[in-house]
Amino acid sequence: VVKAYTSRVGMGHFVPEIHRPLADRIREVGNEYGTTTGRPRQVGWPDHVVARFCAMVGRPTELAITKADVLTGIDPLLVCVDYKRCGKAVAIFPTDDQELSECRPVYHAVPGWEQDIAGATSWEQLPENCRRYLHAVAEPYQAPITLVGTGPDRSQIIGR
Repeated sequence: VVKAYTSRVGMGHFVPEIHRPLADRIREVGNEYGTTTGRPRQVGWPDHVVARFCAMVGRPTELAITKADVLTGIDPLLVCVDYKRCGKAVAIFPTDDQELSECRPVYHAVPGWEQDIAGATSWEQLPENCRRYLHAVAEPYQAPITLVGTGPDRSQIIGR
């Protein structure tokens, strides 16, 4: 299970972090606040460097992508496809904080969509750009997308 974007609470370098005002918009729409403390989560674009590592370790057989609805109306959408450090591509996620702080995101832009997807009940009802974005998010996992969350309610899950 992955979100259509990334979020976290904590310290340290967050390579694909989104900054204000877009981060505030995503945080509000996606309700990205700590459950216990109410602390605002950092939000970022999907991170293929982290995803490739997770896929290598976890070997997923299918993928559920949640909170796609949160990104409605944002254009373009970005996906962090790689990191560069000192001008060179980074092959694997750096575990050293100093190395990670020197990494810069390499983004791939995907056109956004304007249509409200909260009422969609099938993959075919999602806007083409939404489907393209979901495929871009899923790419490093090398697993089929079987569920898509189009809203906060259990009834807003599309099965494929």
